[in-house]
Amino acid sequence: MRELKDWKEWIDLSPHEKEITSLSNQREKQKRSYKTSRQWSSEATNLTGLKGEFAFSLCTGIPVDTSLKPKGDSGIDFSFGEILYDVKSTLFDGIDPALLEMTNKKLVPHIYVLIRIKGWNAKIIGWASRKQMRHSQRRDFGNGERLSFLQSEMKELEQNTIPPHVPSTSTEPRIAAQRSALQKSKTDIILKLPKEKEPASGNSCFPHGPFIEKPSKHSPYPALYCKKCGHFYGIKKS
Repeated sequence: MRELKDWKEWIDLSPHEKEITSLSNQREKQKRSYKTSRQWSSEATNLTGLKGEFAFSLCTGIPVDTSLKPKGDSGIDFSFGEILYDVKSTLFDGIDPALLEMTNKKLVPHIYVLIRIKGWNAKIIGWASRKQMRHSQRRDFGNGERLSFLQSEMKELEQNTIPPHVPSTSTEPRIAAQRSALQKSKTDIILKLPKEKEPASGNSCFPHGPFIEKPSKHSPYPALYCKKCGHFYGIKKS
């Protein structure tokens, strides 16, 4: 596994340029049999997408799927703890970039991750759940109406982060194992961790509960709420 990068910083992809370019060329050759979308630039879709995938991999340690799929990947780029992820890369360098998805597409991934690409650098913008994408506002940015979830909306819901239930530089192995075990036992929940400033012990009882489901003050979606310490730890993923 590659050494994990800090997801809060810009990620340098140039050491992997040869590998990314080679895999992009292979994907471009076999993509003609399925539909693809192009966003903000004439740069090859697969090259932009792969840059985002490699950035996500470098931040989480989850390997990039380098196998070729003639009919596409069904919107699944990564999986971890039975959770499916779709990484969306954008070359848009303006204010408030958006996660975009086709309005008539079946939403298979549980989590969508938005990554901004600038040349051979990338930065994670944030994420949205499948339910949030399904009920997101429809907007037309010039290429037709799309489901859209803006960076500002991610900030409002405190989701302008890396998805909290995948590994990162701030995840201790023991905690990662606990989170993975809990995620597998509660497959209808997306875990949300306490803020970094909160102590790891004391009033916080993560991850054992007891839990109930109720709306949080930050989101209208049902949340995993701990009756013991009063913390919210999850949102319904579908």
